Amino acid sequence: MDSVIRVCEEKGPYMNIGPQIILAHARPLPSTREASITLLQTETAIPLINEKHPVRLWFFLATPDDISHVAILEKLATVLMDPDQMQNLLAAASVEELAAIFAAN
Repeated sequence: MDSVIRVCEEKGPYMNIGPQIILAHARPLPSTREASITLLQTETAIPLINEKHPVRLWFFLATPDDISHVAILEKLATVLMDPDQMQNLLAAASVEELAAIFAAN
């Protein structure tokens, strides 16, 4: 997380894609074999660069190329644009609950 915060301090909070949400990503890497996403949920908000950008849902995207991650982003957008699903994500108390939210979409 420190490197993500450092990049946002240098370039601005462009990874902050919504209230309490960050989508951390980098350029495609040849060492990445397939597109994947990881979620870190924190109990309390962590200021990304200041108190105006608190984050509780940290999504980390890895991709081997410029297109293989599109389906992942479409599914993520479907969940994040639904206010009820967002509340469910923020309220989830286990990995299983988080996984169930994405499996249902």
